[in-house]
Amino acid sequence: MERHVDRRVIHHGPPRHVERHIHHHGPRVVHRDVRVVHTGPRWSRGHYVPPEYRHSRYVVRHHNPRLYTPPRGHHWIQVNGDFLLVAAATGLIAHVLLNQ
Repeated sequence: MERHVDRRVIHHGPPRHVERHIHHHGPRVVHRDVRVVHTGPRWSRGHYVPPEYRHSRYVVRHHNPRLYTPPRGHHWIQVNGDFLLVAAATGLIAHVLLNQ
């Protein structure tokens, strides 16, 4: 199967865009750069919770069956359905339970 690559530079003002067309003796396929945007924060063990989530309104006060009793100096916080076990003094994330 023969493959042709056609590259064109389209000048519509800054920034310049490059389109790449790959033809396989069939319909034209245009490959474009696709970016996935994550709308919420990503939680990861060993990272720090941003200061805006360290307020007492995010601290879990009522028992939740998914959560174990936090060790001394830690507490659970809930942000957008995710539960994070964080060090109270520093905001360091010790454990993450994501809402799936």
